[in-house]
Amino acid sequence: MIKNVLIYISDSLRWDYGYKILKDNLRSYYPIFKTVAQSVITPTSLASILTGLNPPRHGVFCFFDRISPILPTFFDLFPNISLYLDNPHDVIYKVFNDPPRNDLVTLLEPFIYVELSALTHMPYDKTYGEDAISYLKERGSNISQIRNEYKNCVMRSYERFLQLVKVLKKRGIKDSTLIIFTSDHGEFLGEYGFVGHTFPALPEAVYVPTVIISPLTEGRAYFKHGIIRQVDILPTAIAILNLNVLPWWEGVNILEESSQHLLGFNYTVIGREKISNIGKKLEFLTNLDVWKDIISSAIYSENGYYINLHCSFPLYLALLLYELFFRPKRKLPLKPSFKALTYCRRKIKYKVDKFSEEFWEKALNYFEQNPTFGFMNNLKVGTDIITRSLGKAKLRKKVKRLKYFKLKSNEVRNSQ
Repeated sequence: MIKNVLIYISDSLRWDYGYKILKDNLRSYYPIFKTVAQSVITPTSLASILTGLNPPRHGVFCFFDRISPILPTFFDLFPNISLYLDNPHDVIYKVFNDPPRNDLVTLLEPFIYVELSALTHMPYDKTYGEDAISYLKERGSNISQIRNEYKNCVMRSYERFLQLVKVLKKRGIKDSTLIIFTSDHGEFLGEYGFVGHTFPALPEAVYVPTVIISPLTEGRAYFKHGIIRQVDILPTAIAILNLNVLPWWEGVNILEESSQHLLGFNYTVIGREKISNIGKKLEFLTNLDVWKDIISSAIYSENGYYINLHCSFPLYLALLLYELFFRPKRKLPLKPSFKALTYCRRKIKYKVDKFSEEFWEKALNYFEQNPTFGFMNNLKVGTDIITRSLGKAKLRKKVKRLKYFKLKSNEVRNSQ
């Protein structure tokens, strides 16, 4: 009987590098899911993993947001919990209302243990500590060295994951623990002139690997087609644990539903606070009324993606200046930076031409405004993309409950 959950999140682990190491080591024992990250910012994507909700519903958009205490999360399902980060004073703890940081060795059953490891986060040479700026200045345009060091970080992160599994074996509770390996978002490694993550929300920063290790998934073939989303992790875990709880999530049980018909939603609020980092000479620009939050929203299907950047045009130009020339963590030599201009458009489409741009805009607006399971089935006949075998009555209750959570979340946030 499975009664515990271990979730290992390797920060900034992109799909291609993660898939290779998992495939080489797990072989055909467990499926490896190609997963759409719900954001390319850690607190936002982590909130989607823990709540099963898309970002507009859980309301965590940056490191200074706080998740509403009335929103149910993974942590509410277990009496013993732990959120384990490398730095015990990491600001992420504040985002999730200071959950305890307990060691897996001593954590009592039944438990949920979530570890967010920075082993795959820049700088990839850990002798630099957290000084990513010095690291990139030293590496310059030596992309091959950056990628080799990143690959080594991926291996070290996987070894850390194996250490946690060994702890479970030593305690004699591996067979009673659901084990999940995933990432919060991907990483650019010189593609489009970028190193790092956040803007733009292109595949290297959005696709991550997910492995679910349990008796129900053992021996299944690799899923070579289709996608899953981070919001699917919670309902899948609840189904495996056979917990009897009222649904509040937007994800699906991926062991029952076909991953070939899902749409993934990526939503990143970049925010005007980043523009203030350009420098004191341009600081006055941040006080103008034209500034609004820059929102990158995207839909990822099995075959392609559609990305839309919501912001005023002056702010968009300022963002380009910031990303290409002023942000040290991304700064590469001038030539690849100009190449990046091609990928900093306000709308980016890839292999989605069989539907009109109006269709994708409606789909994005629906994801932003309404709770949805994100099935592809009914997209052709209108903007209602909530489709599942639950029945209309249950769906109406689900939408009403999520809208209530959103309303209460806004009330709590406004009162703080």
